[in-house]
Amino acid sequence: MLYPCKWHFRCAQAQHFLVFSWVLIALLRDPGKGTLKELGTSLPLTLPYGTTLRMVRASQWEAAAVMTQMAAATLRTLPPGGPSRTLINCMDSSSERVDTTGGSVLL
Repeated sequence: MLYPCKWHFRCAQAQHFLVFSWVLIALLRDPGKGTLKELGTSLPLTLPYGTTLRMVRASQWEAAAVMTQMAAATLRTLPPGGPSRTLINCMDSSSERVDTTGGSVLL
């Protein structure tokens, strides 16, 4: 699921895709952590906090495009959302509805 997103990361030299992958794995391991500094305990010792911070701040990757592509891939794996084919994000107070057929947001 991550590899198709690799082309959104334009800086191969800084290995932003690899750093992003580690940050995502750390978030999956401990979703209660709210900052990059707190995630440092779940990251390899060879990946310092400064490296993750530079990756997030860098303009060498398209964050919105990566998240959109990952969300679309995740939605494709979910079962149909019933007769209306919509999913309601119960974790967000804005109560957006996502159309499972095309991934567009319905308000």
